[in-house]
Amino acid sequence: MQSAEQKLELAAGRLVLAMPFVATIFSSMRRELTDQVPTAATNGLSVKFNPEFVDKLTVDELIFVCAHEAMHVILLHSYRLGERNPELWNIAGDAVINAALIETPGLFGTMPKAGVLIDWVKPEHDTEWVYQKLYESAEKYAEKYGAGGFDGSGDLEQADADKSEAESELEVRTLITQAAKAAYAAGTQSALLGRVLGILKSSTTDWKEETRAMLTSSSRDDYTYRRFARRFIGQDMYLPSLWSESLGPLVLGIDTSGSMTQDQLNIIAGDVTRIAEDCKPAEVVVIYCDSSVNRVDRFAQGEDVVLRMCGGGGTAFHPVYNKVAELDLVPAGLIYFTDMEGDFDFPGPDYPVLWGAVNARQDLLPTFGRRVEVRV
Repeated sequence: MQSAEQKLELAAGRLVLAMPFVATIFSSMRRELTDQVPTAATNGLSVKFNPEFVDKLTVDELIFVCAHEAMHVILLHSYRLGERNPELWNIAGDAVINAALIETPGLFGTMPKAGVLIDWVKPEHDTEWVYQKLYESAEKYAEKYGAGGFDGSGDLEQADADKSEAESELEVRTLITQAAKAAYAAGTQSALLGRVLGILKSSTTDWKEETRAMLTSSSRDDYTYRRFARRFIGQDMYLPSLWSESLGPLVLGIDTSGSMTQDQLNIIAGDVTRIAEDCKPAEVVVIYCDSSVNRVDRFAQGEDVVLRMCGGGGTAFHPVYNKVAELDLVPAGLIYFTDMEGDFDFPGPDYPVLWGAVNARQDLLPTFGRRVEVRV
């Protein structure tokens, strides 16, 4: 009888024949057999398998699971989470991956019966878009799939704790880019590889969708008995659901040290106005800062956000966070638009933060919050 380790080696070898690109990513991941996970899981740099789970699978099913975990890495799912609900994000990622893996029947083995399969999800769909659709009926999908994975417990873990999330993502992106380019140069022309190259060429995430996700997450931040959790009513259990009737303010930090032009600010202002119309934060507070805060503007719900170039000195980030505290704000979230040329050596706040990187070097990484590319 094969050991779990031998079975994994056989599956990894068969994966090479199916899709060398996916196999390269899987082989580059640290592999661990452990009972710390119920089935399988990845954090972007390593993959864990429960030995009992491996033993129960056929080799064809194990090939599928190996490819599935590699695809979470290839699609950067551990790093695109942002402020979204992690269980629902896991389900969305699983649905996109499984749709891609079964696109050519038998190529990646056989999907285990407990895998996530949603009939309207297509391989070409963005995980962010699928998440938003799932969010509209979150309880329905949570009741059916739990947290995703292959038994409802999920298979996405947090990014490698030994490194900052930004450092970890950069390492994974570099690995995937090299493997994808090598596969493409070798003549691999699959639709899957084309989609991966598209993701790698684009922004790590769409800052507008990340901002919406940040605000949406903040709006479901407390439990209330005014809205019962529908998934438990059928069991005569009237439990509270997550709900909040109002959002705190959305805060914008604007780096005025020469990072952006007025035209760029105009585009960002239009995008923020649309986000505010959709998500309805209590207000939009704009804090302009170079080496110190030089202006604060506040826009009520329904007002168009207007951004104006001002300042022009050096760069310091911490004054914006100090100003938030001084104004006694409790933000739903903050997004700081900057070229990232500044000092991040100060403690992060207890509210969500996005760093909107505008024409910024890729090696400039924040020590807290999440960097998202802003292409304007």
